[in-house]
Amino acid sequence: MELEALQLVEFAYNRQRGEPRYIPFRHRGVPPRYPAFELQLPVLLLPWDDERGGVMCFEHPLHQAPLTSEAANQDETALLGVCRCGVVRFAKYFQRGRLDAAPTYDVALKIMDKTQLKLQHDDVLNEVRVMAQLQPPGFAGVYHSPHLSQWECLADEHNEYIAMDWAANGSLIMYAKRRLTDYKRFAVERLVNRMTSLPELEQAVNTFVARAWMLEALHIFEGVLKGLAYMHAQNVCHLDVDPCNVVIDAEYTPRVIDFGSSEIMTNNGRAGADDRLIKFKPLYVAEEVRAHNQHPSPRPGFLGAPADMWSAGVLLYQLLCFGYPKGHLALVCDTNWATNLLAHANQPGYNRCLGQEGCLICFRHIEFPDVIYEIFRGLLLADRPTERLTAVEAANLLQPLLVDYDVDFSHRSQSVLDTLG
Repeated sequence: MELEALQLVEFAYNRQRGEPRYIPFRHRGVPPRYPAFELQLPVLLLPWDDERGGVMCFEHPLHQAPLTSEAANQDETALLGVCRCGVVRFAKYFQRGRLDAAPTYDVALKIMDKTQLKLQHDDVLNEVRVMAQLQPPGFAGVYHSPHLSQWECLADEHNEYIAMDWAANGSLIMYAKRRLTDYKRFAVERLVNRMTSLPELEQAVNTFVARAWMLEALHIFEGVLKGLAYMHAQNVCHLDVDPCNVVIDAEYTPRVIDFGSSEIMTNNGRAGADDRLIKFKPLYVAEEVRAHNQHPSPRPGFLGAPADMWSAGVLLYQLLCFGYPKGHLALVCDTNWATNLLAHANQPGYNRCLGQEGCLICFRHIEFPDVIYEIFRGLLLADRPTERLTAVEAANLLQPLLVDYDVDFSHRSQSVLDTLG
């Protein structure tokens, strides 16, 4: 079926004489600063490289059928995601005339409007330089780090394109939602006949889900740390570490993506020294990066790797909170989360949390292992970036908790359930 579909796409390529067709796609923009705009979206296919005869065929990410009609290409459910300057689409790379011989390859293709890139001061060339520092372009199946992606780039009159490995399990946020549902189903099936009331069942299920997810979340976080350790060793800082920029591949390996804010650091580890403003997520950014953007020009810059490690600490907290009811709102509902967390971690200078009414940890009865509190103490040092743990140090602290980690979902879940009695 796939071969026949791609043969039809190749026929369409020949009929169009290798010229892509575009349709206007209404992008909602980033109000109020950047209004909605029209993105010129390639329909069905995009010629990719003349030397290899490569073509990107746009498909729906769920049923992986070519998007042959304009209506199908306009369908937002066919998108993998939306970014500030464009969209991310699922595509299948193939080589013309070699469908029987050359393998196809699934990619996530970021399509960015050139006009919007200029208006929003996005430097795609810098993003490409950073990615090249970490991983040479190409889809040869050779990874310098399993926690990064292969990539290639292209430009035409309308757009800039960056193709990366497609992560079959989606973004970390999407993956967590599905996985939590899996854990709940697992627990209900095994506990429903052992409980005497619905409240008792709900409490038992919630306890199981929190512990089972915490174990997997720590495994995911270890992968993120390894990705950051590799980046920092290559003199790159990410500067936008958050759940949206971590994806999970088909083998359940976390990968760090989106290097639009990243920089190649100076020899002394500084970033931002070229006076560039850093685009970041306010909930995850280190204070020194925020201060850098607020500083009048010329800006002094900041230490890049420690800035990533603050964001990693925030990511760890949010990641672990996913396992609790309404946990995805942990950073929003508890605006004093860092103060509360560090009080529970016995960090000097943080004597008391805000209690049941003002502390999510107290309200949800969240329990972290001692070593996790140690990691939080080492990462969430707001005004002492040079004292923060490195990615390698944090991964080493985490390792004893994961030495017996079972990658099999059912086996791992049953082991957690057995510990609850």
